Amino acid sequence: MDNEKLKMWLEEQLPKIKESLVIINNAPYHSKIINKVPTIINRKDQIIDWLVLNNIDYDPSVTKLELLQICQRHKEIQTYEIDEIAAHYGHKVLRLPPYLCIFNPIELAWAQVKTNKKHNSNSDQSLKIVEKITKAVDHVTPQHWQNAIEHVKRIEEVYHAKDSAFDKYLMSL
Repeated sequence: MDNEKLKMWLEEQLPKIKESLVIINNAPYHSKIINKVPTIINRKDQIIDWLVLNNIDYDPSVTKLELLQICQRHKEIQTYEIDEIAAHYGHKVLRLPPYLCIFNPIELAWAQVKTNKKHNSNSDQSLKIVEKITKAVDHVTPQHWQNAIEHVKRIEEVYHAKDSAFDKYLMSL
């Protein structure tokens, strides 16, 4: 998967789905940024161009580092390509925090797909990889999805309880 294939798939599939919340992880192809905030590697004129494009006031006599600080104060302006496509079709995107895939039910579904693909691959070596994956995906039932969602909800409850306990502890100090 890459960004271009994901965009094509979204353009094809999202119009078929009623408005929803699309939950995604931080895979690089999910995170291509539109209007990326300049960084230290940008030249001063590129930084100024970004500020002008975004109607952000600045003093042209300040240093490059000071301009970058202004940019950082406005980094919420940057958007993701995937978010824009989803919004076009009435969907919203929720990005999971990095390295917390335990909060994403699809990880459990993919684990099942990988297991089914492995079992199917031994029975018929002539199948192409796409056909194997399609067959494996067919084994993920609505009940599997419901179980994965409930599992994630239980994990969330544990994290909420730990967070509350930690807050209480901090307040008691």
